[in-house]
Amino acid sequence: MQMSNSTVGLENYCATSSILEIKEKKDRSQCLPQNQTYSMSWLTIMPQMPFLMRYPREIKAGQEVNELINNVDFAPTLLDYAGLDTPEDMEGRSFREVIKGNPPPDWPGELYYRYWLHLPPAFVAHYGIRTKDYKLIFFYGLPLDATGATPEPTPAAWELYDLEQDPSELNNVYDDPSYASIVKGLKKRILSMKNNIGDTDERYPELLKRVEETK
Repeated sequence: MQMSNSTVGLENYCATSSILEIKEKKDRSQCLPQNQTYSMSWLTIMPQMPFLMRYPREIKAGQEVNELINNVDFAPTLLDYAGLDTPEDMEGRSFREVIKGNPPPDWPGELYYRYWLHLPPAFVAHYGIRTKDYKLIFFYGLPLDATGATPEPTPAAWELYDLEQDPSELNNVYDDPSYASIVKGLKKRILSMKNNIGDTDERYPELLKRVEETK
């Protein structure tokens, strides 16, 4: 299964097995930028991480799942298969029903992501949101209080990609007037998600100032 644009790729195993097997093909090194943009490295490569599950008792062989899955959903899912409850202080939720083809009506249709470590020119601190159709990223370019970050800031900038029309993300359409309503809607969704997880940046007035200056 890909971590966000998820796929459960299963071989035709013996249907009598009751063991849940999970294989994740994961490169532990940094994702290098493609197309001279950091958006490809974090909000595209990461969500397309292959993730395979085998559980013949419940998962059909060859099944594919296209819902967005976040990495914080892994632990609650494994606890679910083990018959255990998810602790209240644990982020994420089980995607067991998603795998079975019955995604809950309130299953998230977007992913929020943040990369704290500011190490230009290779990596610029940023956060963003990805839906199935769009990706909006704010490169705030500040070290903040991240240990090991480069102290010098870089210019703040927004990027928007239409993943349906431009899957290779070669055309930043943030300033295209025809996408103004999309930008407005995605910014509202980012703010909502940041509030929900407590990543609101009040302790970083210099960052909030950059958000206002680059609207």
